[in-house]
Amino acid sequence: MLTRFYKSIFEIIIFSLCFFPIATSAGVFSGADVSGEGKITSYLGVQTQERLYYELVVGQNRYESAEKSYAQGYMAGGIGYRWYGTWHTNLLLGFENTGVSEAGLGRNRGQRFSGLYTQLTLMNFWGDKNIEYLLSYSESSEQIWSRLRLKYYTSTGLLAGPELVVTRFRDYEYQGGGLVIEKIIFPYTITTKLGVRNQQYFFTPYGGLELYFSF
Repeated sequence: MLTRFYKSIFEIIIFSLCFFPIATSAGVFSGADVSGEGKITSYLGVQTQERLYYELVVGQNRYESAEKSYAQGYMAGGIGYRWYGTWHTNLLLGFENTGVSEAGLGRNRGQRFSGLYTQLTLMNFWGDKNIEYLLSYSESSEQIWSRLRLKYYTSTGLLAGPELVVTRFRDYEYQGGGLVIEKIIFPYTITTKLGVRNQQYFFTPYGGLELYFSF
């Protein structure tokens, strides 16, 4: 299973090298979330800035408790297109490879999944407001993930506002909401977030940090 997984990663990397050399500019993005029930999510990616763009991202979701441990690692690459207007629109279509390992509660398993990956991003800059909506679907993990952010420009130079997140995985789903604070120091963007998630009527706090760097 691991041999096939690393082979697919190698194929995605080779594919990406065909696109990044022709890009005139790109951005690197990364982030991590931690929630009260022991879930940790982290990711690192790069995206070219042309109208016809390419994106490559790797990440991991982990869950640790006294009864079991769960880890999901993934790597995805795709090609997208940007439309500029009242609503800036990015539409991405690509391929994702996911590896899952689980131990505890009397079972140990490791599985590998591959499938299509698609992502839609809508952005609107309206006065002192910045509206951002993101919707993604992963066939390999059977995940639907959506996020809505409404950020306001403040007199301190920060952007701040609420976010709403709804996620559905193969095994569970959750909804959450909280506060987002963003600082832009070109070419860097730093975002922090703090809120509460509801998973099957169990509420838990979460927090995270996101970084973006353009070059």
